[in-house]
Amino acid sequence: MANCILDPQRDCLGLQKAEMLEKQFEEYRKQARETHSEMYARITTLERMDSARNEQYIAIMGKLDNMEKRIDTTLGIIEELKAKPARRWDQVVDKVLIGVIGAIVVYIMAQIGF
Repeated sequence: MANCILDPQRDCLGLQKAEMLEKQFEEYRKQARETHSEMYARITTLERMDSARNEQYIAIMGKLDNMEKRIDTTLGIIEELKAKPARRWDQVVDKVLIGVIGAIVVYIMAQIGF
């Protein structure tokens, strides 16, 4: 231990206290460095996870766009299929009407004597 400057026969208590405080300060600095290192590592991990999540989001949005196009195509096909029986029915009705009108014309012509 060092002696006091004012009274060399006595130990310097202030120097002892200063050395103790320096040791505590160095320990706090060491802990702060470790804590900052851990925080930076966590931030880096979070940034990587965020980047991966963004890539997943982009992939999901691409698949949803593709699904939307396929659904629109499918709905168009369904509308066509729904309209097909109606067109067939219209054709059947047209043929029946032509047949009935033809029968009426033949009947009238037979009555007249053609």
